[in-house]
Amino acid sequence: MLFIPLITILYSLFRFAPTVYDWLEKRRVYRLYSELKRLEDELSFTAPGGIREDFIDRLDRLIRPRQPPFRADAVQAVGIFLEVAH
Repeated sequence: MLFIPLITILYSLFRFAPTVYDWLEKRRVYRLYSELKRLEDELSFTAPGGIREDFIDRLDRLIRPRQPPFRADAVQAVGIFLEVAH
């Protein structure tokens, strides 16, 4: 008897999950684009030969993939497992 409401809830979640994921990805892209545009505007208003190293560092931080801390640990654990398996 509890099975039908559970299926209804799961169906709703699975139906809207791609839409929510798409919205989150678009939001992330727009945020990165606005940061990149701001960096570009700041670079155009600085003197040539000015503080370009700072801009290069900021650009590197901007384009570096952002991973949650647990992700790096999981990737490292898989690498260790594969080394031991071979």
